[in-house]
Amino acid sequence: MTRGRPVAVEAVSARMAPPGSTDATFARIRPLCVAAMEQRSLDAMRALSEALASGEFEAANLRPMYLYLIFPASNLLMFPGVDTHRRELALRIIQQVLELRPDVDGKFFAELFTRCVLLCSGLDVGAKAPGNKAAASAAVPADVSDELAEATLRCLLALLAAGGGVAPEAGEDNENNGSSASASTSTGTSTDASTGTSSRVRHSSPAPSAPGPVVLAGKNFRPAFGHGVSVMLALAGAAGRQQRSREVRVLALRALRHMCWCAQGDAVAPFLPGIASALSR
Repeated sequence: MTRGRPVAVEAVSARMAPPGSTDATFARIRPLCVAAMEQRSLDAMRALSEALASGEFEAANLRPMYLYLIFPASNLLMFPGVDTHRRELALRIIQQVLELRPDVDGKFFAELFTRCVLLCSGLDVGAKAPGNKAAASAAVPADVSDELAEATLRCLLALLAAGGGVAPEAGEDNENNGSSASASTSTGTSTDASTGTSSRVRHSSPAPSAPGPVVLAGKNFRPAFGHGVSVMLALAGAAGRQQRSREVRVLALRALRHMCWCAQGDAVAPFLPGIASALSR
């Protein structure tokens, strides 16, 4: 390791491609990741985002290196005092990578879910998930802009889709396998009805072994899940909370729906009376 260089930067600067990725793809994307990691500037983050959106790379070649691609953006979110524009762009990068539908693991799912909820609630993004009623009931403060809330919710929806599938929208015929809800593209992806972005839509029930259902249904994760429910309801304007833009309210309700759909069963049951009561006020 180069003396004086942060471990995080050294990890992104590694010259060996992540397992399963191609050397050509890694050679092209690596300088962009290193620049985004070292500079943490708007231009460097934008260059990485534009490269991911350019269509230059095959999704199959990017999926194995999803943690490598996400790391510069995820790391930036942990720094205090980062301006809103860079936070939004970092969330956009994470969303772009997750829309490739990589095989996310449970630890990553839990960490990013908690981070998204903390960002939406205006709490320290580096803090642990709230574990008591006082923290879990924290209101969404006014200084969380609609733009940041929207970017975070889109990232959360992409995470839920990658980790457990996307719940069919109300009124869709599941027997049609969602054929009317998604439009095929040349890359083998489809338009996600929940986020309006290009992704593969799944309409079957989430697999029990998928990281999303496993994490969200876990007893140890219940405080974080409960906090997520509270924050989504607050963003949706339920229970007399501050009014957000229409887009934020819709995204918050969709995120809440996908959370409940992923967790299902006993994990969701304790929260249903509170959700129904809040939404009916």
